[in-house]
Amino acid sequence: MSREMTVSTTPFDRLDAPSSEALQHLFEKPSRPTVITGLVDRWRAYTAWTDAYLEQAAAGSHVDVTVASRTGVTVRTPREKIELGDFMRRLARAEPSVRHYVGGLPLEQVPALLGDVDFDPIVAGRRHQGPNLWAGIAGASSRLHFDATHGCMAMLRGAKRFVLFAPETRASQIYPHPLFTRSPNWSRVVDVDEPDQQRFPGFAGAPRCELVLRAGEMLFIPALWWHTVKGLGVNIGVNVWFRAPLRRFFSSVSGWRSLVHEAFKSQPYLNRLRIKPNEPA
Repeated sequence: MSREMTVSTTPFDRLDAPSSEALQHLFEKPSRPTVITGLVDRWRAYTAWTDAYLEQAAAGSHVDVTVASRTGVTVRTPREKIELGDFMRRLARAEPSVRHYVGGLPLEQVPALLGDVDFDPIVAGRRHQGPNLWAGIAGASSRLHFDATHGCMAMLRGAKRFVLFAPETRASQIYPHPLFTRSPNWSRVVDVDEPDQQRFPGFAGAPRCELVLRAGEMLFIPALWWHTVKGLGVNIGVNVWFRAPLRRFFSSVSGWRSLVHEAFKSQPYLNRLRIKPNEPA
């Protein structure tokens, strides 16, 4: 981290082996990111997803994946089609030729893996997106952004570092793209550890929440929390996104930005009025 930065930290919560009722209470009235233990380590995937198993299960699946870059994965990161079984083989060996990042790949495209995870206690009948597969090497990362949905990331191998900022973080600290661009939920800050202090002087004072999520743990990220993620070594995880209560969107600037963003996206005429950001999202 840059020596010039003085960053205050925000705590995160922990929940061990929660009941379905405790999970639903957490999702209805979330306050902070929460690490959940005692669930993922009971999944078949936690023990069954060996290198050989993944390579065989994914064989023959040709999927679109992102091409990693030093600035991290964004909404406009290039994508290429690859054979997933071959990718898993090269990923397991940490071969230098691995430059792709499997991010948000619906597991329904790899049916042999779908039954190995169990998000039923999480989604509890809600409309949801996922489960989705995430796999990459050390350094593969996503840029700072927020989602309009709640999300749960379950780590099955390796670890990821998360840096998060509350929805109430001021625009003068988080530097989002302008509201009427196509990326108002993405920050213009490329590197949260070494930000350009001349362009983003207020970022150093933004309170952050940092944690390392390890195999067997799940992280609940409440809707509208800004976050960036970086892989630590070879890492594999799965996630789901699901709707947050509408009332949550009226209590923060990020929430109002999200409502306007979604309203523009849903109207073709208004959507055409939005402009692309002048810098990478």
